[in-house]
Amino acid sequence: MEKLINEKIKKVFGNDYDVKFMERLLGGAQKHTFLVRCKNGFSFVAYKWDSKTSYFEQDKKALFCSSSAELFESNNHLMKDNGVITPELYFMDRTNTEQNYDYAFVEYIDGHDMDYITANQKERLPAVLDSLNSSIEKLHGIKSETAGQAGKMLPADFKMENYILGGMIKNKNFLQEHDAEY
Repeated sequence: MEKLINEKIKKVFGNDYDVKFMERLLGGAQKHTFLVRCKNGFSFVAYKWDSKTSYFEQDKKALFCSSSAELFESNNHLMKDNGVITPELYFMDRTNTEQNYDYAFVEYIDGHDMDYITANQKERLPAVLDSLNSSIEKLHGIKSETAGQAGKMLPADFKMENYILGGMIKNKNFLQEHDAEY
């Protein structure tokens, strides 16, 4: 990944950008995330979606599959379009022409997490909570008459109840086949 980033970084950000170091960030069960610091002081997060490194087996045909760069990109645009504060998506490559995985360069926002602010910076809490409340209200304002994912809405006659019932029946049948006590 580091070699790819070194090659791509100049095309995305310009010739003044060289990788100083990369470190793996925690989290990301379905993707890997890396903090990339450049020699000129700029930092960003590199995301890598690779089915070989996902902790979960995904059915790519599943209606609500959440492990994809495409979904990340469409959700990023949906939130931005609706005024929800979210990191800037600088670059996304889903072509798999230079490598066999999707990857993205995303804005790095440095700072403390909520636990730290709550314990050590109580004076910041009102502003942080107001900002969070504003984003949550904007998220709740995003409505659709149909179910689905951003950019992949299901037909208007899709019934969530039938989908859930079908999943429950499938799980029950699996248990009956594989659990002697059932």
